[in-house]
Amino acid sequence: MECKKLLEELSNYIDHNIDPDVCDEIEKHIDGCSPCQVFIETLRETVRIFKENCPQKNVPEHVRKKLRERLKEQRTGIEKK
Repeated sequence: MECKKLLEELSNYIDHNIDPDVCDEIEKHIDGCSPCQVFIETLRETVRIFKENCPQKNVPEHVRKKLRERLKEQRTGIEKK
């Protein structure tokens, strides 16, 4: 699995909403890719902090939209590397 493919499946992986075979591929990739390890751990921590401090029902739509846009920008930046 390439980093780009991992990024496409990342949300499902973190949410544990993924096919077991794809999950296995992701975990094999992570074991050998330090940048993806760091990215995933950072994303997990971000999600954890967000869930603890900002329940989604209280987040205005414009804020959610801006957050999605920013995450997409970061993902695009990583894919270019």
